[in-house]
Amino acid sequence: MSEVQFRLLDLNLLRVFDALIEERSVTRAAARLHITPSAVSHALARLRDLFEDQLFVRGPQGMQATPRAAEIGPRLRDGLNQLEMALTPRAFEPLMSTRVFTIACSGYICAVLLPELMRRMRAQAPNTKLVVRSLETGVVAALEAGQVDLLVGGFGHIPDRFHSEPLFEDAPVWLLGRDYLDPKTEVSPDRVARLPKLSAMSGGNANLIEGVVVENGLERRVSLDEHSGVVGVPLGDREGGPILASIPYSSVAPLIVKHSDMAALLPRRLANLFAQSFDLDIAEPDADLTKLEILSLWHREHGNHAAIAWFRGLLAEVAAVL
Repeated sequence: MSEVQFRLLDLNLLRVFDALIEERSVTRAAARLHITPSAVSHALARLRDLFEDQLFVRGPQGMQATPRAAEIGPRLRDGLNQLEMALTPRAFEPLMSTRVFTIACSGYICAVLLPELMRRMRAQAPNTKLVVRSLETGVVAALEAGQVDLLVGGFGHIPDRFHSEPLFEDAPVWLLGRDYLDPKTEVSPDRVARLPKLSAMSGGNANLIEGVVVENGLERRVSLDEHSGVVGVPLGDREGGPILASIPYSSVAPLIVKHSDMAALLPRRLANLFAQSFDLDIAEPDADLTKLEILSLWHREHGNHAAIAWFRGLLAEVAAVL
């Protein structure tokens, strides 16, 4: 790009470029930027003219970056992050802020933390917003690019470029509906062990090895609503009773066990919520199963921003009163 062409660039064009790199779709990029798809297409036409490159071409999985766009993308993201930090006040004022916080976590974490987190955000920072992303492949790269503020979950090896903070611990328990058990007697661990099981399993992940997803050097332990229960140990190998059904979402488990004689292994905090809402029972497992340690994790270059530091503190406060 010549000096003259560089002078013709404006920030809005760069924001469109960054959104297309991330979203791989004109429609999704437009929604992210709160503009029309035609405005994104017009901006893309200007970018193509300035860079003398197609930049993005249609492919089977959406808009694919050309080699030139793939080269520019990471450096542009770093530059936009630096610009944002330069223009953001060093002190964060929650009452005045309109910031959008983005975290990535499982449905289990959402159910346990978000109700109280949202209540406090509404009280302390009423104009801020929260976006929750799933822990899909690519989320670590998004964290490194500053597109995600925090990951919340269980982790193994954590590279030095990340920082983490413990939030809470949890342990697996059995969730079941006693109305369908015959005879109606006390539910012992031995009896639960013989019940047919409901397994909450992931839909498959090429990076999943013994209950750990490894991405960019970060080991993320798979949570109970993404795998078969406790990390690295198949459900059927722990306690007796056949697995009659496997589902990808723990949120469906209470609807199934309430109307069957099946038992589902879930984190205690989540099982407690389901037991209260659906009038279900909880039973302790017969074996000493692995505890879950839940952490918040952030990139050291972005996570010390005043706004993110405030949000981390709020999340820690919520976890402390669980």
